[in-house]
Amino acid sequence: MHKAAVQQGLVAEQAPFVMCDCMDFGADDTATIAELLGDGVQGGMLAEAATGILFLHKVQFLSVNVRRKLLRCFVEAEDARELPMIFLSCDDKALDVISMLEDHVLAEIRLPSLTERPLPERRKLLEHFLVAEACRTKRTITLESEVLTCLMLFPCEKEILTLKTQIRKACMNAYLRDYMDHGGELHLYISDFDPSVRKGFLNYRADKEAVDALVKPQMRYFYQEGGVTVLAPEMPPAEETQVSEPQIRTDEPSPVLLFVFYGQGVARALSDTIEEQLHRGNVYAVDIPYEQKDEQTYELLRQKLLAIDRGAGVLAVYDQKVLQQMLYTISCETGTQLRAVALPVTRFGMEWSKGAAIADGVDRVYRMAAESLGALWHSQKVIVTLCTTSEGVALQMKQYLIQHKACTDAEVIALSLSDRNLLRENCWNLCREQ
Repeated sequence: MHKAAVQQGLVAEQAPFVMCDCMDFGADDTATIAELLGDGVQGGMLAEAATGILFLHKVQFLSVNVRRKLLRCFVEAEDARELPMIFLSCDDKALDVISMLEDHVLAEIRLPSLTERPLPERRKLLEHFLVAEACRTKRTITLESEVLTCLMLFPCEKEILTLKTQIRKACMNAYLRDYMDHGGELHLYISDFDPSVRKGFLNYRADKEAVDALVKPQMRYFYQEGGVTVLAPEMPPAEETQVSEPQIRTDEPSPVLLFVFYGQGVARALSDTIEEQLHRGNVYAVDIPYEQKDEQTYELLRQKLLAIDRGAGVLAVYDQKVLQQMLYTISCETGTQLRAVALPVTRFGMEWSKGAAIADGVDRVYRMAAESLGALWHSQKVIVTLCTTSEGVALQMKQYLIQHKACTDAEVIALSLSDRNLLRENCWNLCREQ
């Protein structure tokens, strides 16, 4: 506003520009009026901005009495030339303020909300705030294209203020996380922002073409004092990409999913399909040839678990029962947190194929398939009672539960906590049997 007024010759180049946020005033109307208009001894902001511009932001937060006093001062001024140029801003929902002022303003400008503004303008705002933070922290700020997409599309409750606040908060989180990395890059992850930012992906389909034209997929953006640089993330050499799994840099550990199936390409087909749809980079696969020896399979699984574990555990989905014990043993040996789920798709397929070869109708094969799937997901409830020394107290707790019929639909098993390794093995066996 000041720059435009100077260019048009409405105010001198050195004319003052005074701005205040009306949210900062307290509940004392007398003090607010004195700060704005003066108290007879010292001039207020009105006098400070003389011959220049006075900008009162969010005037809807001023009380009715203060607004009336301001308006009376402006209207009853003996010489309008003694007043500065006055700009007022308020929420377009503050209809009472607008109705009070509309007869006394020379021009009215309605600023569109962020959702009404074109996406290129929102991207420029993001670049402005990110470059400003890079200058303030004297660090290069980086983020992936997926994070930038969320920032382009997430709903901003308080418009530009929300956008700016989210960026500053994320930069603060990144700065605290990488505090010891003096002079290094500040990489912003989606977890550095509030959960509301992640909701930006919900609007992606509606604005897909516009977003894709502005945000290059699978790129990394660098914001620094000189502007913005877009680079592709570093990729491993071609010979390594054939054996390495996709990795996602993250500031906190997260579990991963591993498919382990016998046969050629079964596990890989599942993981590739999931990754193609979700692009999460947390799904892996191991295909085991039927002719491969168990020792080789064990070592292959062991190396795989060590390679993919990010510190938060692995959910393994397997088809053959022999793999369950292998996975459990590897978990004990390596200390990897592991949970296993049976999904014997290949075995079911072979059983149903054999059944179809001798069945006299499709209904019989259907019943066979339904029974197999029902048996797969049916499990009995188990209650485990524990004692820190022997099983004595645990047995008493078991008897108490049975006597009071508190577990009519579950089996009660008493175990001891004295041997942690034995307890873990017993619990594992219970899970496997159920």
